[in-house]
Amino acid sequence: MKFALLVKSTEGERRLLYLVYFVGVFVFTSAFSHALIVRSAHRCSGPSMNCCRDRVSALLGRNVVRLLARRCSARSHALENRMRFCCAAGGPLIANSSPRRSGRPLLSSAEMAASTSSAPASTTTTCKKNRLANEKSPYLLQHASNPVDWYPWGKDAFAKAKAEDKLIFLSVGYSTCHWCHVMERESFESEEIAKIMNEHFVNVKVDREERPDIDRVYMTFIQATSGGGGWPMSVWLTPDLKPIVGGTYFPPEDRYYGQPGFKTLLTSIAEQWRQNRAKLDDQGARIFEILEQASDLRMFGGDGVPAASHTPRCPSAAQVADTCYRQLERSYDVAMGGFGRAPKFPQCVNLNFLLRHREVLLRGESTEKTRATAEKALQMAVRTLLMMAQGGIHDHIAKGFHRYSTDSKWHVPHFEKMLYDQAQLSRAYAEAHQVTHDRQLADVARDILCYVDRDLSHPSGGFYSAEDADSYPEDGAHEKKEGAFCVWDEQEVRRLLSEALPNCPDKSLADVVCRYYDIRPNGNVDPMQDPHDELKRKNVLIVRESKESVAACFGLDVGVLDALLERAREAMLEARLRRPKPHLDDKFLTSWNGLMISGFAAAGRALGQQAYLDRALKAVAFIKEHLYDAEQKRLLRSAYRGADSSVVQISQPILGVLEDYAFVVQALLDMYEASFDVSHLMWAEELQDKQDALFWDSDEQGYFISSGGDPSVVLRLKDDQDGAEPSANSVSLSNLVRLSVLLQRSDLRERAEKLAALYGQRMTLVPLALPEMVCGLMRLQAGAQQVVIAGPRDDPGTKELLSCLRRHFLPFVSVILADQDPKNPLLQRLPDFGMYRLVDGKPTASKPIQSDPSQRAQSVAAMTEIIAQSVSEDYSSHQALVAHDGEVEVPTVYEIRFADDPTESTLQRKWSPAVTEQFILLRHEKRRFFNGKRNTTKALYQQILDEIGLGGVVTADQARKKWNNLMAKYRVEKTEIEKKEREGDPVPEGLVWPYFKLMDTVMKDIDGTLSVLMPSPQPRVQFLQQRYSIPSIQSTADGETLVETEVYEPVEGGAVRALQSLPTPLASHLNSAARRRIRREMTFEERLLKAVEAGNETLDKVSRTVENQGNALLSVLQRLADEICKTA
Repeated sequence: MKFALLVKSTEGERRLLYLVYFVGVFVFTSAFSHALIVRSAHRCSGPSMNCCRDRVSALLGRNVVRLLARRCSARSHALENRMRFCCAAGGPLIANSSPRRSGRPLLSSAEMAASTSSAPASTTTTCKKNRLANEKSPYLLQHASNPVDWYPWGKDAFAKAKAEDKLIFLSVGYSTCHWCHVMERESFESEEIAKIMNEHFVNVKVDREERPDIDRVYMTFIQATSGGGGWPMSVWLTPDLKPIVGGTYFPPEDRYYGQPGFKTLLTSIAEQWRQNRAKLDDQGARIFEILEQASDLRMFGGDGVPAASHTPRCPSAAQVADTCYRQLERSYDVAMGGFGRAPKFPQCVNLNFLLRHREVLLRGESTEKTRATAEKALQMAVRTLLMMAQGGIHDHIAKGFHRYSTDSKWHVPHFEKMLYDQAQLSRAYAEAHQVTHDRQLADVARDILCYVDRDLSHPSGGFYSAEDADSYPEDGAHEKKEGAFCVWDEQEVRRLLSEALPNCPDKSLADVVCRYYDIRPNGNVDPMQDPHDELKRKNVLIVRESKESVAACFGLDVGVLDALLERAREAMLEARLRRPKPHLDDKFLTSWNGLMISGFAAAGRALGQQAYLDRALKAVAFIKEHLYDAEQKRLLRSAYRGADSSVVQISQPILGVLEDYAFVVQALLDMYEASFDVSHLMWAEELQDKQDALFWDSDEQGYFISSGGDPSVVLRLKDDQDGAEPSANSVSLSNLVRLSVLLQRSDLRERAEKLAALYGQRMTLVPLALPEMVCGLMRLQAGAQQVVIAGPRDDPGTKELLSCLRRHFLPFVSVILADQDPKNPLLQRLPDFGMYRLVDGKPTASKPIQSDPSQRAQSVAAMTEIIAQSVSEDYSSHQALVAHDGEVEVPTVYEIRFADDPTESTLQRKWSPAVTEQFILLRHEKRRFFNGKRNTTKALYQQILDEIGLGGVVTADQARKKWNNLMAKYRVEKTEIEKKEREGDPVPEGLVWPYFKLMDTVMKDIDGTLSVLMPSPQPRVQFLQQRYSIPSIQSTADGETLVETEVYEPVEGGAVRALQSLPTPLASHLNSAARRRIRREMTFEERLLKAVEAGNETLDKVSRTVENQGNALLSVLQRLADEICKTA
């Protein structure tokens, strides 16, 4: 393909643009194995980022960036299976489109088949320490022995770059990032590569958890130019910190399809800097200007028009919440809980929203519809929490939760454990227990807090950040493996738990444990979830049966079974602690500590555990001592554990960013309502005022991520996405409302209204991007719901009243204690505070006293009235919800099956009518193309077929052959699957072609866009029928009219022959000798499994073809959405 921009360029300019093109194509093509968009705070910022990406496209060349750009805003604004950008620390995650497990964090945008976690470094390394040895960050210290001359982010590096006129190579990651470790081992420990880096660049390392502000700036650049992002993030900057080119993980050497290796990139970029310095400088300045302008556009604009042209309006909380609920419901996994398909994340912001949405519905006008919706919302949240608790994502032995599940059944996790997950999950389980009074939910909350207090706590009270996924499988091992610390071999379990059962001598405790936790001799991990064989013959514990079923199997009472399982878990924990432990990231982050304090405070309230409140209080004291500058009255971002386990700081402490303030203020408010120590409330107010002074945008409203005091942070951005952590702006909205109610400050309420208005358009269109902010909006529009307790804090009557309140889930009710203590500053602050009195010498509860004296007598009420007004009846049908959970139904792997008539297939039953219509549209358009009936359609598909062939370098005939080969493979699989199902034979897992799962996701994505543009399904159906002359489903009995019969016709020969016809590297695994041997020695099923195994080994290469098919379909759907938008 020839680009017009290149034709008119000089040779040097062409080389420069080719460099940009190849880097972008590398990021673009290799990212797709992590393709479905999962939300994060780093994700592209809606319309503003669309505008930004379009302008970058114009700068670098329309065709170049068109290849660089992946689905960004259009898909992220659709619904969740999409699962929303989310990640290890509030950054963007690109989720794997296939549910197979990868050792990487989902962000890494390159999937390299040869880059396993056991790949050795390319050359030997040196033990000489570099500048990072003087740092405290665990991530930076991991690189302190690299031969690369690393600098920390700071003036020394910037000065060197300017003095020597060198580009800066910026590498950003975090200490528990698997693919950061891989790139270090392959490239940064290589003497050869380090020599190139040291000669031509000033190399800078940044811990993204220490400096989220820096990470966010350059991740925005990566996403604007490639549509995706991840860690490790690799960016080349000019000496004045302007980005010119970047990506994520790069392999050390060139790979297939012309993708450049890291060494090639280093050499090429250095050469271009020498020969085309002015061009690169100018390009960096112009790209930065575009990014800067995009960040200055208001999010409610929606069309790139400057903020002054729009009047922000606060949306209706009821309408926004209803839309958010419907979007969540559409992506909800009924069988296994959670939202979307693999990989599955906890997504606590969704669960928080569902619990609060239910409460609002039950408080409002009661109708059969609202009651049904409220019950469904609770069911979705509780089912998800219960299925996660039973799954492998839950560490049943050491407790706590892993980062996410690589499959849809919550079974095989990415084994990393993050503090912010424990914080949010402990709160979610505790609050769900308040609603349902289900003991299992309370037990899981206690498990999480036990793990945090045992493994992530410093003696001084602070919380560590994370535990790594990788560890050595045994002492003396040379290579780490993911999950080695957590998984089990069956024989190991039997040796450890060999004691006989008291009532059944021929059975052992190991038999009980193996049955309950699904431990098998050959392991219980699907090979599809273990591409690097790190979990071969290993077991990830998961609960498959109810306790009642297992107890009956062994003739035990459930109580006896509980005791046996507890004893077994203790023995297994002791055995695990003898294994090499994974790396502990022992830095203290203020924001994550704030989240964890809220978790302990919420559990202390909900479970009535004073010990949890005491632990939270200890953590508050830790923040005040080690993470707060009392002179400046400013929070610090981080602190570190010293060699002697003391808490230490770096010479120039990093000042706190927005999320530090937002999460700590939230924690202090939670602590006040749990302990009624007014000092928490006063400090929360002080920090909120400081946050407003440092981060509030007085021109366009909203809070910036950074304070603007650091000149090295070249862009000030705003969060607009709730992800793995809630957005700081979302939390701030709730904080402002709570403080305004507790302290009667109207100025804070006005600020909350401005903040909600700023994000109003975004919440209206895609509330699923901001469910935590929707909760804040519901609180804002719920009015000043407050309960005042009059009585001494330690009085038994006061405690009884508080206990009565805490038994119920009252998410929008602020509780304040009027204890009449003369030292209480609220007596001077609040004019009506002193009017609350004991009644007959006993503590009382009341709504806030009205300022009108005539109404004051009515506002003193008995506690029963408050509860009657504020608390609904307990959720009586919860037992019915969980009663049938003993036997977990495992849904079939083959989720997409079609009959000749789509109205009789799972398509109609599983998808909405609009999605069905779109599927029919695609089939209909493709059939018309091959029949040659419409020239316009033919031209459209000609363009699609060109794009299928890797940027249009092949002919349409070649592309069509690729398409037909893909279909042939699917036809064979489907024929054999249906045959085995009819005959009752077991069906091998993992055979459904991932393209059709991709199509399912694309359909759901575009359905989200359609549902925003046309809320009612019927107008969408009518539009599609009129625009494309599609016959109605109901009036069409001929399946061939709607669905291509060619996709479902059987073909002669076996699956191996079909796989061999694929124009992918898969065929190379089936050479002629191997084919003859396969046909001669193996059954058809064995041949099929062998072919699939070969396909697994080349996932990246095969998925590239699938990616191009998906991109082609997406372009059709995008055109459709554009047309609908214009028509609407």
